[in-house]
Amino acid sequence: MFDKNTTGLSDAKYQATFVFDASNLSKEVDNVQLEGGFQFIKESDDHLYEENKGSNSGINWFTAYDIS
Repeated sequence: MFDKNTTGLSDAKYQATFVFDASNLSKEVDNVQLEGGFQFIKESDDHLYEENKGSNSGINWFTAYDIS
């Protein structure tokens, strides 16, 4: 999920929220790390990824700085 950036920690227009649920794991989690170049798509295009069977072909991707 992403929303307007309200943290002031970045000049990006939007921020993402990640939720990690470890309740079904067999042992305690000590550390979780997220890495990568995260990109966003418009809500109106979110069906394209599934329809393309996981292919990025034909999808317009945006950074947190560029999406509006």
